[in-house]
Amino acid sequence: MKENPKGMGPQQKIANLNDMKVFSIEIQKYIHEACGNMANLLKMLDLKLKEIKLINQKISTLATGRAAKKISSKKLSAAKLKAKKLKKALAKEQLIINRVMKEIQSKQKDILKVIKVYDPKMKGQGQENIKNILTSLNLKLKSFMHLPYFKDAYKNFIGSVIASSRGFNPKQLKDYHSSSKSLIKKYWKKYLNNAKKEYLKNHKKPKVHKPHKGRKSSIKRIKH
Repeated sequence: MKENPKGMGPQQKIANLNDMKVFSIEIQKYIHEACGNMANLLKMLDLKLKEIKLINQKISTLATGRAAKKISSKKLSAAKLKAKKLKKALAKEQLIINRVMKEIQSKQKDILKVIKVYDPKMKGQGQENIKNILTSLNLKLKSFMHLPYFKDAYKNFIGSVIASSRGFNPKQLKDYHSSSKSLIKKYWKKYLNNAKKEYLKNHKKPKVHKPHKGRKSSIKRIKH
């Protein structure tokens, strides 16, 4: 507080010590939380590195002459074709995801306006925290964005997010990573399944009637 402790009265000293105690507890909480998040990220990194190692081992095994002899040229060609198709499909999927992500980001301002209408007190740091929650939600839902029914699911899901955000306390608003995770766990699966059902209902494939093999026509049966 930039206060000079010299010449302070006993009560002022006690008040300052109590303030220091409170601040030290808050700092400890923050350090524990930050260390916990860092530990989780390191675990994820370790898993990814192990996955990469296994893939590299598999590639190096397939690259040897011994492994190549076991694989027929026909199987190898089929695998290459499959890999090519998969790469093409992934590129197409990534384009869809990027387009949907841009659309959501452009609508984020409108969503924040709606939240502000719901709760006029939501401004300043509170509004910034809500923005962080929405950004975190979008990143966590990225893997679903290629689905044709994603937008319908997201539209209904975000309604529950807006309603829930009104009841968030300062801690929930600040910890946007955990808040977005809990919102997805609570609402997303329900809205995604409903959107999927609706999509499948409106996009039913026409049934193709296959002819019964070995079955004679009525004319042929009469002749016989």
